[in-house]
Amino acid sequence: MDNAEAEATSQMAEASRWYRAPAHDVEVSEAVLRQREQHLQLLVDTLPTMVWAAEPTGEPSYLNKRLIDYVGIVLNDLDAPDRSRLQMAITSSVHPDDAAAVGQALGHSFATGAPFAMKYRQRRADGVYRWTDGRAEPLRDASGEIVQWYGVSFDIDDEVRSAEALRRAHDKLALSSQAAGLAELAASIAHEVNQPLAAILASANALERWLMAGNPERALQSARSIMRDASAAAEVVARIRALFKGTAAARQQHDLNSIVGEVAGLLQEDLQRWDIAVELDLGRALPAVTVDRVQIQQVLVNLLRNGIEAMEKTPRGRRAIGISTRQVAGAVEVEIRDTGSGVDAPERIFDPFYSTKSDGMGMGLAICRSIIEAHGGKLWTKATGPEGTSLVFTLPIVS
Repeated sequence: MDNAEAEATSQMAEASRWYRAPAHDVEVSEAVLRQREQHLQLLVDTLPTMVWAAEPTGEPSYLNKRLIDYVGIVLNDLDAPDRSRLQMAITSSVHPDDAAAVGQALGHSFATGAPFAMKYRQRRADGVYRWTDGRAEPLRDASGEIVQWYGVSFDIDDEVRSAEALRRAHDKLALSSQAAGLAELAASIAHEVNQPLAAILASANALERWLMAGNPERALQSARSIMRDASAAAEVVARIRALFKGTAAARQQHDLNSIVGEVAGLLQEDLQRWDIAVELDLGRALPAVTVDRVQIQQVLVNLLRNGIEAMEKTPRGRRAIGISTRQVAGAVEVEIRDTGSGVDAPERIFDPFYSTKSDGMGMGLAICRSIIEAHGGKLWTKATGPEGTSLVFTLPIVS
């Protein structure tokens, strides 16, 4: 072979290598892509999350292994001649009571591009419905067009049931605390009823004496006093019946100012006996709150009696209780202020069995906080200066 032929052969070999190189590179690239795809598929399937994908129109196009195992449905099971995959997915795996709401929410998201987020009950492969938190977001291209939807769902049934159990426990505690609170109210109620009864007895004795003395005018005055005091006793009984009317579980919309007024009336005798001035600053046109009226009355009675007892050593003429109501962000706030000696450990006064009184059980304020929190509100103490205590609680406004 001469030099010319050798050179030609060398060039052909080099050209062959150049042509084979791109093909080899393509094979390598495809292998890398397949490896990455397998790795991504493994990652998505092993995530402790149910993952799905859908076309821009909302038609499901992918279910990960965890979701398939959970609902017992593969993508082909959603194919039907007269219904879309989305409709089949909802009717086959969502609780009948939630299906319409889920379909409406998903339809809104797919039509507007808004993210989807909803809690609903989903049927597991064994037929059990469990609470699920579902979420979805759209993937958009550079122009803003939706090219794919990606969604995830989490089984939150245990959390939902735990929250429900906690709510029931709060209700039971509030119900039992209502019975416990009766003991704290007994002294006040006895005093309320005994005052007019004692006056009736005294007037009846006077009536007897004036009748025996033949003085009908004075006897008539005594009879009128008996009628007046009997009416006062009946009013006390009516207030007490109003206080304990209803059940712990019956929550209805109420005007909080009305409840405050009823409780202030119930404790009027105590306030007068202790020479305590009452200052009411009730907000106008407050929104309604959904509460168990009896329990909120109990809270107010406990807080007011706490303020009354705190002013035992306060000089007469300086004893005052202020009750104010106002609307705050999403709630109605009630504040009860006294001019007593204050508290040494404000952070502890809501602890069970903590009491500053030698004969106190230390459960009153703990019970109050439990009731308020069971209603979705908060109860706390607020600094008022060197003297006095301010107790504040909120109750959410009816939406």
